[in-house]
Amino acid sequence: MSTKPDPPQGANAGNKNEENEVGQKLFKIILKITIKNRKSFQEL
Repeated sequence: MSTKPDPPQGANAGNKNEENEVGQKLFKIILKITIKNRKSFQEL
């Protein structure tokens, strides 16, 4: 764990693959939650 924050370069940054995978998993989970919320709002 480096104390310095990573530069905002996104996927092009030299981060570890594990960190990128975790970020992608979180992103997918957030997408699923937002999609579920949108569907529930449409049902209302």
